[in-house]
Amino acid sequence: MQITSDPWLPVLDRPTPNPVVQGLENFTVSSLFQANNRSWDVDVVQDLFSPEDAALILGIPLIASAIDDSWYWVAEKNGFYSVRSAYNMLHSMKFTPDFSPSNGLWKILWSLKVPPKAKDLVWRATSNCLATKSNLCIKKVLTENLCPFCGIFAETECHLFVSCNFAWACWNYAGLATTSRDATSLQLWLLDTFQLVRTVKDVVSFATASLDQWLKAQGKGNIPLLSPLKDGDGLELCVKPVSGIKLNVDAAIFEHSSKHGFDCVVRNTVGELVAAFAGLKFGRVSPELAEIMGVREALSWLKNHAHSHAIVKTDSLVCAGAVRSAEVFASAFGPVVEDCKTLLHTSMFILNAPASGGFHGTGSGTCVAGCDGAMVATTKRGDGEEAIISSINNLSISLEDNDELGKDVIERSVVVRLITKKAIFLGLLRAVLARKWRLAKGWKLEEVAANTFIICFSKRHEAELNVTNAPWRVCDGFMIVKPIPEDGQWRSVDFSISQVWVKVYELPPRFWTTKNATAIVERIGSEASIDQMWKNSFPTQ
Repeated sequence: MQITSDPWLPVLDRPTPNPVVQGLENFTVSSLFQANNRSWDVDVVQDLFSPEDAALILGIPLIASAIDDSWYWVAEKNGFYSVRSAYNMLHSMKFTPDFSPSNGLWKILWSLKVPPKAKDLVWRATSNCLATKSNLCIKKVLTENLCPFCGIFAETECHLFVSCNFAWACWNYAGLATTSRDATSLQLWLLDTFQLVRTVKDVVSFATASLDQWLKAQGKGNIPLLSPLKDGDGLELCVKPVSGIKLNVDAAIFEHSSKHGFDCVVRNTVGELVAAFAGLKFGRVSPELAEIMGVREALSWLKNHAHSHAIVKTDSLVCAGAVRSAEVFASAFGPVVEDCKTLLHTSMFILNAPASGGFHGTGSGTCVAGCDGAMVATTKRGDGEEAIISSINNLSISLEDNDELGKDVIERSVVVRLITKKAIFLGLLRAVLARKWRLAKGWKLEEVAANTFIICFSKRHEAELNVTNAPWRVCDGFMIVKPIPEDGQWRSVDFSISQVWVKVYELPPRFWTTKNATAIVERIGSEASIDQMWKNSFPTQ
């Protein structure tokens, strides 16, 4: 990527450095890195570019792992082009905000309870779009522009509706001639009219509504109806972790010096300070980018220190949602999110908890969560130092271990793999299984990977029964059902198809022929759906 010719700065109005530094025409952006280190050479950048450009350049995050350069659309947060963002960008570049008094006129006009054709007539008249004689003369349609009523003045919109004697007589007869006839335009005349015809009821209603809004803004219950937060959210300052350590991460932006930084405080189970570290970097970044870079630094610290259990908390809902979701970000925000996911090795499934809410550990590192809330990352380190995380929404809460509850949840849960060539909708699969297995209410089905699901039954014997009678013929597919290991690591379950066929037929693969299948069915004396499944899955030999 060339320094002087390619649009690589993350701004809309100036995507290349300005002014252009002589001598850099044939250099790439990578020449601004430190030698043998994938990071910006701060001194070189600040010497070559203006302070504003240097702040933008140093704010671009660099990933330790070498990846190919790629373009992204800076007008969208996720980095992908959209027609909406391009339209908004062009609109903001072409037009400047209009703060003239006519803005209030349009709001009043479109809120009037009158027929739409009346609103359209007034709008066209105030915009000088009516086919008056004056406008027709401008378009070379007519040669004479005198008013047909008075025959003295030119027929303009203002004359036709206000200053003409005939029009003014109509206003007098209707009792609406309360303003002057000397307005220079129809827009100004309407503004004066709307201001004067305001009734006492309108004034009192507006004052009451304003007072009510002010009282709500000052009250404690000022939470939007569509907000996922509840009263009391965000009030926690410091809660001791039940086990292991807790890392609280926050970020800050210093606009005046074009810097950004983060800080992290680590506490143990008794609330004592274990460690505290912070960092300050040059560069102008967005708030969400500063937050996610702080989370990455905290996870990097956690990777380099041996702890059996840890909780990472941040107050950024955007970062929590990005790490939690599978959405891909093409912008500079995306590679940092991927770094966090790599450090975390996400491996959790989420179920609904009882009405009381809360989190409960389910044994060795697997967590069952059922609460709304801030990013809560629960990590568990084994011999391979792998981290397990679950990111919930935006609520600061503590975790408590409950081995009995964890064991019960695992014993009531199974992991299934559906082998099919058809696309299966989660709602359809849920309905089919509920009918086929005659399940009691309260069971849960969650998709954790492609065609892989975790099912938590309301009763333990349902899980045991479905594992014993597996495999199953479901939705023109082949469903393998396996129990979840005691450590909760469902990814370690072996879904080898050959093992399943040997289990079903107790024969090695060389005996899987249609002739042998027919003989087995006749021998057991019943027509099974397995036979049809066999024919669909394997060629006739």
